[in-house]
Amino acid sequence: MNEQADDDLVRRVIVSGRPVLSGDHQADQAGQVLSTLAVPLSYRARTIGALCAYGKQNAGAFTDNDTHLLAALADHAAIAIENAHLYEAAQTELKQRREAEELITQLAYHDSLTGLPNRMLFSDRFKVALAQCRRHQDRLAVMMLDLDHFKSVNDTLGHAIGDRLLQAVGERLLQALRESDTVCRLGGDEFLLLLGEMSEPECAEKVADRIMQAIRQPFLLEEHLLCITTSIGIAIYPDDGQDEDALVRRADLAMYGAKERGRDNYQRYRSEVDRTQASHSLLMRNTHPGGPDQ
Repeated sequence: MNEQADDDLVRRVIVSGRPVLSGDHQADQAGQVLSTLAVPLSYRARTIGALCAYGKQNAGAFTDNDTHLLAALADHAAIAIENAHLYEAAQTELKQRREAEELITQLAYHDSLTGLPNRMLFSDRFKVALAQCRRHQDRLAVMMLDLDHFKSVNDTLGHAIGDRLLQAVGERLLQALRESDTVCRLGGDEFLLLLGEMSEPECAEKVADRIMQAIRQPFLLEEHLLCITTSIGIAIYPDDGQDEDALVRRADLAMYGAKERGRDNYQRYRSEVDRTQASHSLLMRNTHPGGPDQ
């Protein structure tokens, strides 16, 4: 039986939804097929194809039992097809659910503009780093970083370029630090850095110097060549504080100290200027909520 005859037979079964017994055929080239029995292959009450049996004898050789048997086989095949479709649908739903959960997690723990960790993820990583430092009697550093005169970029070139600059700064910060360190964007042009497992405070100063050199390199953004600097405040555990809030606050105070000293520099937290600098920092934040350079 040729392929055209097969297609015609399957088409008749699909249209009628009933078994079709093909009449006597001339022997095919191999001298084998003389008759064909086709039964509907149904999926969800719809005939989607046919299951065929080929006979070496004429059509009369197929009995009612043959038809019932072939129909039973077709039912099993339909069940297998349905199970395959259900499995595929379940896998697709599972994949979509996982992607949705990953997106929710991403939004909950990362900054939407830069993709960097946000304060919530910073806090989680700080707890882990602090536990490691206490166990190994190491130090860790918290750095507050603020871009100098960032507001002028937004004012002169627009917020789109300002956003691209923040993204590029985030990329350079990641390149300047170890993979085990954390770069967090707080908002505006402020970044919070976490450096773990330091043997001595001077290690943080070397990192701060490396960061400033990286930021000083010009940024080429949409045909705009931008030069910018940054001010950094550093607080060390356990020297300058025992918990996250204390270290972040004191790194912030040190950063304002760097601003007062002409910007484009870093400053370690100094306890003797805590009260004076704290009052000034609070005044600056109340006056410029977006940061000292806003």
